[in-house]
Amino acid sequence: MAVQQHRTSRDLAHVVGTRIGAQKGLPTVDELEHLLDVCFLGSLKFEEGRQIRCVLAFSARSNPDPDPPQLIRMDRWVYVGFGSHIPLTPASLAKVAFASAPSTSAFGIHCRNGKPQIHGMFDQQGPHYDMLLFERTGGYGAPGVFQIHVQGPGHLKVMKDWTVLGELNDGILSPRTQDALREGPVVEFFTEAIDAHVERLVTEAKRHQKQLDAEQIAIEAQEWIQTLRRLLVRAQAHGHGACFLFLKSQIGRDLKLRYRVEYGRLKAAVEARSIARIQQSVPDSELQRLLDSETELIPALLYLDQSVASAEAEDADEATTGAIEFIATLSRIDGAVVLTDDLKVLGFGTEIVVPDTTGRVSIARTGRPRGKTSVDLSRYGTRHRSAMRYCGIYHDALALVVSEDGPVRAIRHWRRRLWLWDNLQLWDVKDWSPKMPLQLTAGRRGQSTHARRS
Repeated sequence: MAVQQHRTSRDLAHVVGTRIGAQKGLPTVDELEHLLDVCFLGSLKFEEGRQIRCVLAFSARSNPDPDPPQLIRMDRWVYVGFGSHIPLTPASLAKVAFASAPSTSAFGIHCRNGKPQIHGMFDQQGPHYDMLLFERTGGYGAPGVFQIHVQGPGHLKVMKDWTVLGELNDGILSPRTQDALREGPVVEFFTEAIDAHVERLVTEAKRHQKQLDAEQIAIEAQEWIQTLRRLLVRAQAHGHGACFLFLKSQIGRDLKLRYRVEYGRLKAAVEARSIARIQQSVPDSELQRLLDSETELIPALLYLDQSVASAEAEDADEATTGAIEFIATLSRIDGAVVLTDDLKVLGFGTEIVVPDTTGRVSIARTGRPRGKTSVDLSRYGTRHRSAMRYCGIYHDALALVVSEDGPVRAIRHWRRRLWLWDNLQLWDVKDWSPKMPLQLTAGRRGQSTHARRS
């Protein structure tokens, strides 16, 4: 872990206040600072030996749901007001926190005369929580203007729906995240594997007399990367720390696999999920065409084809989720989980035995790095140093390291230098643009050998 200046809830309040701005209904800077200070001190308390984990949504008591959808479905959250306000103090937070859990509900809070209060709760937070874990692709936004996630002792994350406004963890402030999984050398490491995946989908689409357009191809590529994000989020949720080492070549002598396995379920499930979507789109399109033509007769086999394809897509979704959790759990064993660049697991509990030499790593400030800022490897912990040493020697490797305290870092040798991307952005659910800057070769003539591999 790099040595950094110790930050406090005051610094977090400054970052969050800058991002949410000043307008009616929002806390002032002083109120926000006091509110985050209470949450920080409350996070340090234990109740009957249990740590506090909860979500607090800043919302007005008089109008806690100011912008409801026109059609409110049964599974959407509702507000449950308390008979009287509860002053929000570190002690009261420690007491009431266990009436809630981040995966089920959130507290409604506001400030009155400069003092924070709890005025009620929001139920049905499960769908939103699942979206944060990428286990749902649709749902409802979180209640409140912004949300404070109390994630453990000294660990606060402030979000606005799916956007991280700022995070304070063990005195380290992470006001910015890097979207290196959307552009730059980190995501480009997986381009050949994604091209091969998309090429198989193009072939499958042709088999059904269907052609994937450029936007559909880009969406499939982005979903592949989303699978990688889900793996990192699940490993992060374990709180143990993890190292995922991706290779484009065979395992070298500098890796000692304590547990050697061959697990390709995730790769197969991702491919099956995409193929099932293609198969499902064929009867969907035909059904829509017949309905638009106002025909009186619709073939029963068409409904059967749609039902079968839909069931296969659901099965593939569940298999993908299960495989992600399986691999994320492997990372709880000390040592690296070794995978190929197309998501096949080769082993876990891996010791990296590259000699512990001195050296420096360049710090990337953007997805596609520029500049020459570098630091000594000794400023980081054992897990990071091992990954850096390996990637410094083997240029066809990429390491994604999940710190025990939360941040995810990427390490890769690129353009004759060893680079580290700090605090990767994992949440972009609301910003799913089909435009992804990958140099896709799938569906084009003159494809590389790598793009044709099985």
